[in-house]
Amino acid sequence: MDQDLIDYLERRFSSIDQRFDQVDQRFAQIDQRFDQVDQRFEKLEIDVRRAYVAIEDLRGQVRQVADGVANVSEQLSRHREEVSQRFDEVESLNRRSYEDLDSRVHRLEATG
Repeated sequence: MDQDLIDYLERRFSSIDQRFDQVDQRFAQIDQRFDQVDQRFEKLEIDVRRAYVAIEDLRGQVRQVADGVANVSEQLSRHREEVSQRFDEVESLNRRSYEDLDSRVHRLEATG
């Protein structure tokens, strides 16, 4: 082969080798960025799982609070009924006492 042709081909192959090296560097950078993105997604997945666990825990706590509120409401209702009955009984006793006193006062006024 002709020396000029050999020199030309070596320059061309050298130029192609440089381009391949540049492409390899770009692929290395892209691989590094993908690794960073993968790490971020893994962290995000962990954070999302933790959030789901926290949400489930909160749901359980909310259920407990709702049950507690329902129990207190039921107890308050029963207490209201009991107090209402007692007031009715006291009112009835007071009414009878005043009716008795009123009739005694009327009798005294009539005789007096």
